[in-house]
Amino acid sequence: MKWFRKLELKHGQSAVRNLMIVLCVMYAAGWVIQLVEGMIYYNYMTLTAADVLHGQVWRLVTWLMYPPSVNPVFGLIMIYVYWTIGRDIEYAWGSFQFDWFIIQGVIFHIIGAFLLYLRYRTGGVLIMLTPVNFSLSILLAFMASYPDAQFLLFFVVPVKAKYLGAFYAVMTVLNFIQGSAGERTEIIISLINVLVFLVISGRAASITDRFRKR
Repeated sequence: MKWFRKLELKHGQSAVRNLMIVLCVMYAAGWVIQLVEGMIYYNYMTLTAADVLHGQVWRLVTWLMYPPSVNPVFGLIMIYVYWTIGRDIEYAWGSFQFDWFIIQGVIFHIIGAFLLYLRYRTGGVLIMLTPVNFSLSILLAFMASYPDAQFLLFFVVPVKAKYLGAFYAVMTVLNFIQGSAGERTEIIISLINVLVFLVISGRAASITDRFRKR
């Protein structure tokens, strides 16, 4: 969209570089806290609108510290994977567009948390949001930008990003069907975040053209 292009031309130079490093540091901090304090810390750091409205405003930020995995080895591997993916996306899009994508996703998740609160508060349901599917939306963005990039599955088997994307799509559908209200909301928000960004940045048209040519 033209307004987005104008905004990028005007403020692109002031964009934050290497924002993915900041997110990965937050993931690592959450991973360390989980190792030291155990799972109980999640009760004070996840995104729950009811607690935010009761004064625990730090949850608007600390939910991003939820690590990709509580498993020590897999957690570190995923933090490294997200860092390399985020670095490559920023290289392809530029810092301004990547920052917009991340900040937009954070805002969408916060809005989703409050919508869930409005929907379920009368039933006494406490729903927490985590950045798990938010992180996976970064993976979807990477697959849209580099469909032919190869991952080494189990560090041995080469698999193209577009095939991993198809596998993730199937798993997302299954998780949506079987998941809780919070998990479904996370999935919907993450998909909306990717689609909205691709549209306003004009990348949806370029992706469509690429598939049409093929």
